[in-house]
Amino acid sequence: MSRRADGVTKYEVKGRAKGVLYTLLGIQIITAVVLLVTLLTSIMLPAKYIVAGIITEIILVLFTCYMRKNRILCVISGVLSVVIIAIHCIGIYYVYKTNNALDKITNHNVELTNTIDVYVLKGDKAATIKDAADYSYVVAKGQDSEDHTKAIEHINKKAGKTINIADHLVFTEAIDSLYNKECKAIIIDRAYVDILDGIEEYKDFNKKTKCIYSYDVRYEEITEIETTAKKEDKKKKIDITKDNFNVYISGIDVEGSVSAKSRSDVNIIASVNPKTHQIFLLSTPRDYYVPLSISGGSRDKLTHAGLYGVDVSRQTLEMLYDTKIQYSIRMNFTGFRNIINALGGVDVYSEYNFSSKGHYYKEGYNSLDGEAALWFARERHAFSNGDNQRGKNQMEVIKAVFKKVQSPSILNNYNSLLDSVADCMETSFTSEEISKFVNFQTENNIEWDVVNYSVTGFGSSQTTYTVPGKRAYVMSPDMNTVAEAKKMLKDMASDKKIEK
Repeated sequence: MSRRADGVTKYEVKGRAKGVLYTLLGIQIITAVVLLVTLLTSIMLPAKYIVAGIITEIILVLFTCYMRKNRILCVISGVLSVVIIAIHCIGIYYVYKTNNALDKITNHNVELTNTIDVYVLKGDKAATIKDAADYSYVVAKGQDSEDHTKAIEHINKKAGKTINIADHLVFTEAIDSLYNKECKAIIIDRAYVDILDGIEEYKDFNKKTKCIYSYDVRYEEITEIETTAKKEDKKKKIDITKDNFNVYISGIDVEGSVSAKSRSDVNIIASVNPKTHQIFLLSTPRDYYVPLSISGGSRDKLTHAGLYGVDVSRQTLEMLYDTKIQYSIRMNFTGFRNIINALGGVDVYSEYNFSSKGHYYKEGYNSLDGEAALWFARERHAFSNGDNQRGKNQMEVIKAVFKKVQSPSILNNYNSLLDSVADCMETSFTSEEISKFVNFQTENNIEWDVVNYSVTGFGSSQTTYTVPGKRAYVMSPDMNTVAEAKKMLKDMASDKKIEK
């Protein structure tokens, strides 16, 4: 029996080679089973594709077995097995990552963040809480007294003593108290500071004051929309692949974390009808002067509803349009920009030539990256009809995103798109519903007809529920346009196609 220099016989070499090949075949079968199981559990692919995948895997296994009849084919089959295993592993990774992203954005136990700030006057010598330990404080009271209690407890620890809380006042009165030097520091929600630019008396707040401390109050909250949706499901189960459904799209007025308490700068209802293959986008201006669902009939800017939670915004729009909104999507400006970049940019139609923040937009289609798309959607001062045109532009961006998502080119940036969506979006859809809808779209390859409409109004100066006693710019609704929007929503619910 011939032996190699290392003492191994040729039969032993063949045996070891066969062992490696059969090991590779075993790994190939195992990874194929894992991939198919993960695909089945995700239910994103139609059954016909799963069946085709199973048949393909069986053929590949039989083929690799057949190729092991002679020496040369054995080598090729081994290489083929390695390639197939690598493809399986990549597939498993992407299915896992997709499911993980869906779980993250559909997790209703959301960790919300309310940032509480401490302000003193600009010329004050205090730079830290310890410097202001002996100051007299006024708390700008709002909807979140428990948050203030937690923040004050933390401030006491940082100050090394119990600070002197002189009073609890409406936030504008607290600011007046600071301006008039009736107190030396105020404790206020950052979300309320953000709305001061809409009130003439306080536009220069950041010039007159400085923030010496911030504290993030974090807490888990099960959103009311989930509870409401579950109650409605008991009465009538919604099948989003068959029934018309409405989605409230909220774009919050902050950078960074999507969990931050903030105004809702973008307020769009997307009405989707799987039967007519039509999507109706309805934009409502952020300054629309309407009763909030929690205000007992008192009117406020629609954007302020976001300060009280996505459910208040959703319910307020339900009241305005006399409709039901079954789902919500909440996204921040950072997320908006990242998603556009992850898609590789979008082609957006502009009605006008205009500039914003160093970006120029021509009449017609513009190829925009995330930053350019963000300022296209935010600009209002360049237009005579201000917020009305901004709402139209926001819907044009959404239409462009819908179109890009339906194109095969999305696969080129799938990994970065998943990362962007997972970090900057929250939704009340379940992961099962999203998977089912993706399955439906893949099965039918639908080209959606997207129609948009914006309600309009008239600018005026009014007091608001959130800022009592102070006038701010608002937009009083043009009820004729509201009536038209109601009709369109009813047509969508009745499976009637809206004509452009």
